[in-house]
Order: sequence, then C-alpha cells, then structure tokens
Amino acid sequence: TGRVRVVREYDPEVPAVSGDADRLAQVFLNLVRNGVEAMEAGGDLTIRTRFERSAPQCGGRAAALVEVVDRGPGIAGEVQPQIFNPFFTTKATGTGLGLPISLRIVEEHGGAMEAESRVGEGSTFRVWLPLAGAEGGVTE
Repeated sequence: TGRVRVVREYDPEVPAVSGDADRLAQVFLNLVRNGVEAMEAGGDLTIRTRFERSAPQCGGRAAALVEVVDRGPGIAGEVQPQIFNPFFTTKATGTGLGLPISLRIVEEHGGAMEAESRVGEGSTFRVWLPLAGAEGGVTE
C-alpha cells in the first residue's frame, strides 16, 4: 500500500459540540480508517471542519461540520444508496457495520451524516453535529 498523508483544515471558529466523546471518536476513527483503506495507492486524506450558523441537516440549528475526504477509487453509483445499510460491504473482510453504527451514533447526538462519491475521484463523508447549547430550528 502507498503512503497516506493526513491534511488537516480546521476552522478555528468552530465552537464545541456536546456528546459522548468516546462514541464520537468511534465515528471519526471509522471514517478515517475507511478513507485510508480506500486509498491503496496512497495520497491525501483531508479532514476539514467548518462552522455552520444554520444547518438544515440539524433542523436549522448551529452545527459543526466535519468532512473526511479521500482520493480513493470512489463508490459506484448503484452501491452508494446501500452504504449505510447494516451488513452491506464492498470490502473482502468488512462486516458492513462501521457506517451504520456511525450513522446511528451521529443521529443519537442530533446530527446527520451523508456521503458523496465520484468513481475515480474519491469520497467525501460529511458529519453535522449540533453545537453545545444550540437552539432547535428557526422560530418566528
């Protein structure tokens, strides 16, 4: 396997999120591991954070967005809708539980997760987590 370089692009303006640190670490460890494994030839794995004042994915609440971007082979279009399904895997030795468990943890924290992938270009996994004390939705 090739060498993977982790590129960190952290927004210093992102406030804290509240939640179970161990369980959230499990989510990001899984996403990073998947990205590294996808890049057999090596390359850059980018971890990016951004503050969103009103994230529709979190009911309009302020949220931290974390993106994990790999430059692997990407996920085929017909497979993409299945990647969050339990026991679905494209790996020879995978259990198919990493992404479904990660999604459940994120949702239990009031957040959301999505994947975007282009064959031959790589994949981006986005995780939105509401900020500590963020009010729910826009009220009138």
